[in-house]
Amino acid sequence: LTMGLALRQRENPSALRAALLGASLGAVLSTKSLEAPVIVPVAIVLLAPVVSAARRRNLDTTGLVHGVVAALSALAVFLVVTIPLGFAEVWDQSVRYRTEAAADRDVPATAGKLLSTLWDRDLATLAVALICVAAGIIAFRRTGSARVAEVAADDSWSTARRWTADGSDDWVPSGRLLAVSWLAFTLVWLVVVVSPLWRPHVAAVAIPLVLVLGIYRPPARIMAIAAVVVVPLAVVQLDGLLAPGGYTGTEAQLVEALDELPPGAWVISDEPGVVWRSGRRTTADLVDPSMLRREQGRYDSDTLTRDAEDARVCAFIRISDQRFAAFDDLPDRLVSLGFDPVEDIGDGLVLFVRQDCPTAL
Repeated sequence: LTMGLALRQRENPSALRAALLGASLGAVLSTKSLEAPVIVPVAIVLLAPVVSAARRRNLDTTGLVHGVVAALSALAVFLVVTIPLGFAEVWDQSVRYRTEAAADRDVPATAGKLLSTLWDRDLATLAVALICVAAGIIAFRRTGSARVAEVAADDSWSTARRWTADGSDDWVPSGRLLAVSWLAFTLVWLVVVVSPLWRPHVAAVAIPLVLVLGIYRPPARIMAIAAVVVVPLAVVQLDGLLAPGGYTGTEAQLVEALDELPPGAWVISDEPGVVWRSGRRTTADLVDPSMLRREQGRYDSDTLTRDAEDARVCAFIRISDQRFAAFDDLPDRLVSLGFDPVEDIGDGLVLFVRQDCPTAL
């Protein structure tokens, strides 16, 4: 949405579109900081008329107003979603948490993970990218230009009015510049800034990459042949995501056991997906019991014990050695609170059920 609004602002600038663009950008940044590279094409679009006027030694007050409106709209969205939660909480959990996590970044390993994830989960897009590169090389050798296909509505996407010798014309950033800059800064951002990089984060590459491929695509006949090959490949590769199967092993036992808890019972778990799968709630701070939060000391045996004291909590799950199972004293603390281990699930120290919760266990 942000990129689409940026293109509309480029073609037909107005204060209203600038406000919508800023609001959309504010929503992006308030949701996931790893999508911050979309700021680059937005900034190029907003700055282009101002820079053009400056080249003519003029001041484009309209362009400046549009930029200010966009910035204020983005800030307004941030404030709307932040104030109810509290600035201190948002800063701690969205900024300081990520800053501390990024202290041990490993750029080569992150780059390797990015490439391996695309290979494992998006081989279809990589295959099309290789086809585009191959077609461009062949076209360049034949004609001296790597441009092998004209995209529909090319006057909107890819044509840019350039400065004349006397600097009288405005410059409009091309679609190629916007798309490639978005992709390039996304790759740099993920590799250099985002740490640790989890595999789902690589999804941020997909949209700008596909947009670039759409602009530089080979002729339709080649793309049709490619589609016949890569679409089935994508379906096979993503089968587990498109049609996920049920839990197996210990997780399946846990879901079955949690189904026996009374209505309204809460569950604390270091695998929150199991809690969600059983239709249960958990305490607010433990919706994300990640390994990073444990390493930063954002929860420990003391805080977990305090959360387990909540009368609504009827079950406690410690299944991951990197999260709750890392605290050796936790089982004894749970027993002292009235939780009994369920011996036939996992190693007998995975699921604990409160004695005074009426269950069929």
